[in-house]
Amino acid sequence: METALAELKTTQRGPRQVLRSKHPELVAQEVWAHLLVHYALRAVMHTAALEADLDPDRLSFVRTLRVVRRQLIARPAFPPEQLAAAVRTAVAELLTGLLPPRRLRAFPAR
Repeated sequence: METALAELKTTQRGPRQVLRSKHPELVAQEVWAHLLVHYALRAVMHTAALEADLDPDRLSFVRTLRVVRRQLIARPAFPPEQLAAAVRTAVAELLTGLLPPRRLRAFPAR
């Protein structure tokens, strides 16, 4: 949970960004939008991990955010039928730069 909050607050939104909405309903809408974007990014990471049979920890959230942003800038408007192709392109790029395997973080019981 703490990792997801850090991803939302500092990585996805940016370190100095605040919610721009002034009315409670719009604040709620903005929060939901951030949550949906976070879910979509994690879904792309999940797809990449499944496709390559990898531990999801080998994929970087920051890199995923940058790859997806690049995809959206390159094609700002595309029909829904092309979404699968855009996800495949993003997944292929994500799988070219994996993080090293993480060490186990277990404390043996005494």
